[in-house]
Amino acid sequence: MDVFEVITFDYISKPITVEKLESVLLKAMQYLHMIKRDFVFQFRKNQFRISCDDIVYFEKKGRQAVIHTISENFKANMTTEEIWKQLDDKVFAHIHVSYIINLGHIRAIDGDEVVMDNEERLLIARSHKQNLKEKHMEFVRRMV
Repeated sequence: MDVFEVITFDYISKPITVEKLESVLLKAMQYLHMIKRDFVFQFRKNQFRISCDDIVYFEKKGRQAVIHTISENFKANMTTEEIWKQLDDKVFAHIHVSYIINLGHIRAIDGDEVVMDNEERLLIARSHKQNLKEKHMEFVRRMV
């Protein structure tokens, strides 16, 4: 039995009116905007909020996490578990003990490395390679 998830915004009955269609589409757009997530963290008594879409990848360096974004890098004192609590596992993937990447910023998977939009090459652990390929393919299919 196939199971799928449905989110119902409204019903459109025939004959369809332009006003009703616009109303339903507006509800859907508001919902999609609402689920757009931000990543919130603190570093040295300062609190930051950045869009998850802007995050290219997370890099763990000891107790610190370096958050690599499109435009700049941030540091945060966070565990891997604390990071994952704020992430969508359909958008982010763990590829190595040191890296969590945004699937939307993958330019290529090249052997044992992933090439990100910012041209950085990150090592993929053998234990994460197959899962990364599957998650990336699933991500790309959802975007089409």
